[in-house]
Amino acid sequence: DPNFNNGIKKNVLSFYAQTKAIIDLFDLDTAQNNRVSNYARELGRDTCKDLHLKFMEDLKKCECLTHNDAHMFNILVERNPNINTLGQFGPQGQYALCDWEMSISSSLGRDVGLMCAWPVACIVSHAINGNKQASESILDMIELLWTEYASALREYGQKDADELRIIYRSVIGQLGSFIFFVYYSLGVHIEFLPFEGNQTAVEAARECLGYVGLKFMMLGFGNTHAESCHGSLRAIFRAFVEEEIKYLSSRPCRRNMRSSMLRASGRRTSDAAIYSTFSSITHLDSL
Repeated sequence: DPNFNNGIKKNVLSFYAQTKAIIDLFDLDTAQNNRVSNYARELGRDTCKDLHLKFMEDLKKCECLTHNDAHMFNILVERNPNINTLGQFGPQGQYALCDWEMSISSSLGRDVGLMCAWPVACIVSHAINGNKQASESILDMIELLWTEYASALREYGQKDADELRIIYRSVIGQLGSFIFFVYYSLGVHIEFLPFEGNQTAVEAARECLGYVGLKFMMLGFGNTHAESCHGSLRAIFRAFVEEEIKYLSSRPCRRNMRSSMLRASGRRTSDAAIYSTFSSITHLDSL
């Protein structure tokens, strides 16, 4: 049903329409020395605006029912009684995707893109902390997730190679948009990164997420790789993330990593209210 939960979809679209202001206010005319501004300046304001437009067009699609808030903090896993092995599932490996109140009709790339956002943030964090192996392991997990999703799309959705290429670009574009607008611009979930008060590392991670977010938006919604085949797009994605891991691992701001504060405390967090809260600040009469 393309009109399912249409009131929520209007809020979501209103929220992300307002993020265009982030692009409009981007200071591309001064030599601000950070990776995000430098890359945005390289792209140019018109290209940045076009990326936001393509993101909105993808979000407005009605290809399937989406959870629309499918980040890692909305996944419940089977209780593991041993706090020393929190990184592992419980004996049965059971899990559930919860908090469906934000579900809407949207693009086939929406949920998988959002699902990869926190893992990408963890890739960045582990690399800054000097744990290159952990970063590479998470990258392998992201690749496996897409492989399984593509297999299901072929088997149950009868999607051909060109359709998979388009859906993969949607996944990467949605991933980049969430990272850029929610993690980098608004700072959502940043406090849960495993830096134990190391503000230098936090700032480095947030800057990297802004840069990575724009890069992914360009790969997913830009014109440069619009005709690249599915396999080439995956290779470009992996090569870029591996390059970032190498770059961040060389930065002198690491500390010994401890277990995640969020996991150890047993806390959960949901950003479901962010859309309605933000949308209520400034009402848009039209999109």
